[in-house]
Amino acid sequence: MKNIFFPLMACVLMVFTGCYKDKGNYSYHPINEVTEISNIDEGYVMLYGNTLSIKPAVRMSIDSNANLADTNKFGYQWISYKYNVAVGDTIRTVFATTPTLEWAANLKPDTYTCFFKITDKSTGLSQQKRFMLKITTMITNGLLILNDVNGKARLDMLSYLLTRDTLIDDVLKFTVAGMPEITNPKALRRYSTLTGDMTYILGDKAAYKVDNLYMKWKSTYSLPYDFVNAGDITTAEAMASNESSLNFCISGGNVYFNFAPMGVPAFALPVNRMKGATGMFRAAPFVAMGTGMIGVLYNDDEKRFVAFNPYARSSESSDLPDNFTTGLDLIWMGDSRFLNGQSSAVVGDRKKGIYKLYKFGPDYGAVRYDGVYDISGYPEIGNATSFAISNTYGFLFYAAGGKLYEADAATGLARLMVDLGNEKITSLYIPNFYNFSGPLADLENCVMVASYNPAKAAGSNGTIRQYWIESRLDPLILVRTIEGVGKVVEMLYKK
Repeated sequence: MKNIFFPLMACVLMVFTGCYKDKGNYSYHPINEVTEISNIDEGYVMLYGNTLSIKPAVRMSIDSNANLADTNKFGYQWISYKYNVAVGDTIRTVFATTPTLEWAANLKPDTYTCFFKITDKSTGLSQQKRFMLKITTMITNGLLILNDVNGKARLDMLSYLLTRDTLIDDVLKFTVAGMPEITNPKALRRYSTLTGDMTYILGDKAAYKVDNLYMKWKSTYSLPYDFVNAGDITTAEAMASNESSLNFCISGGNVYFNFAPMGVPAFALPVNRMKGATGMFRAAPFVAMGTGMIGVLYNDDEKRFVAFNPYARSSESSDLPDNFTTGLDLIWMGDSRFLNGQSSAVVGDRKKGIYKLYKFGPDYGAVRYDGVYDISGYPEIGNATSFAISNTYGFLFYAAGGKLYEADAATGLARLMVDLGNEKITSLYIPNFYNFSGPLADLENCVMVASYNPAKAAGSNGTIRQYWIESRLDPLILVRTIEGVGKVVEMLYKK
């Protein structure tokens, strides 16, 4: 029976199917649907709180005279999407439900992917139009400028707002930040978290941070709160951070790190101890990170570079090859985008007049050695107080008094580029970002030079000049001048 059951059933079905008469109504009629949405730009940039006005033009397939304002027939949504790293999901917000948009831009300052969506309620069919929306404020993007005004810290900001620059004198007063006073400011440093960047101001007695979005301070925004057990630590000599939420802090010659993605959300045990050693070495106040996840430290006791790898899940630092031993004092160390993240360090013996420039590349698994150069013959290198490295060419910039020099280690040439006379250069800055697109594009190949005139009134006697860097040590091109700042300690771009 099993061999004939299925063919038999198939024949029965064919008989019944053949006798069935289809009485359905297949008279199709076209429906009125949206064929085009226009009069919406590809993108908008809005100042927070200002009104965004958009009046879409909608074309229908049949009824070109349809009353699109009739919300009984049509539904509307203006929708924003933003990926939230902290939550690990995309945040969807419907910020208006009207045919046209007259909306005070009150989303959190950021860049959003948005849609205008229209739905025909009689058919349920929808059509949408995509656009980008950037909401910004006076303090969203710009150059933070830490000043020393008669021994007290003042933070200014050059706001890069839309198409114009605005200098905000004392930006923390402007935002009513409420941050306590910091004396003898030493550094201005980025601090990376899973929910966004913050900015630390380091002083001689205290270190406080503000959030980068609203530039506000609260009582938990002081350095001890970023430690598991800070003990008597209240400030730091240096801090360093990358865009993967890896942070280093050097306080009292000890080095601490936190790395939230690896389950280390706060500074804990010091890591300035070599493998197998019982004691701690004293670290110089610098950390190089390149583009990788290794921190290059300087063992000031043994005068050599060492490495700390957070992925090793150890509180010990590792030796580097013998060519990373200098026998000299570390004067300066910093990162650049040159050669996909080359770091540089100036070491020397000021009494003997010996100076060398080390170049290396901290990466994800190792530290690449790129060479060492004798720079003892560079003019006024012994008097240099500020340094920076070109992202484009790898040239070394250094300042001595009111003079700015540029040097190419490969050729051994060093040239005087700027002489500011009686002014004193206090800080050099070349921004170091992963992405220099948009309004940041002109910063990648520029050096910011901060100086002050001792003969003028403190607090407004400073000037920042931005120079475009040419190849082959050609003369720099002055592209921007910012006057009215104080005696600049450090600069930091906030984005």
